[in-house]
Amino acid sequence: MRDLVRQVFGRGLCVAAGVAVLGCSDAFAPVDVQGTYVLSAPMPVTISGDVAIRLIADTLFIDANRTASRHHWFDTWLVPGGDTTRQMSQDTYSYRLGASAIGFLWQCPPLADCAVAQRDWYDVLPGASAIRPRTEPGVLFVRISAAAP
Repeated sequence: MRDLVRQVFGRGLCVAAGVAVLGCSDAFAPVDVQGTYVLSAPMPVTISGDVAIRLIADTLFIDANRTASRHHWFDTWLVPGGDTTRQMSQDTYSYRLGASAIGFLWQCPPLADCAVAQRDWYDVLPGASAIRPRTEPGVLFVRISAAAP
């Protein structure tokens, strides 16, 4: 029983501290998750009204100072048969670490009228080799570099 209590409360302390501490195997420090993560599989074409969208690449750059950026490259075209336009967008996030998880909070640009911010949580796979959005279990971002972006 004492070991169970130690495991439960020890894990809670690791999560609260947000750092990897001796005996806290599933808490991460920012240096543990920093790197470049790419979408592991293509996404299907999405149609919204008369516009089709195909995601070409989706990359997350996570650094050790608790910020991250996400770059999306995508093609859009009018349905049916319009000319294709390639676009890129970039978003900036701050993040928090929890037990085997990372939570991204979108950074609203200065003077912009943004909706209430919501933190999106991703599960961190062992060794921070990949991250998976909790709301999209079929999506996986694989780490291709552990170096700071």
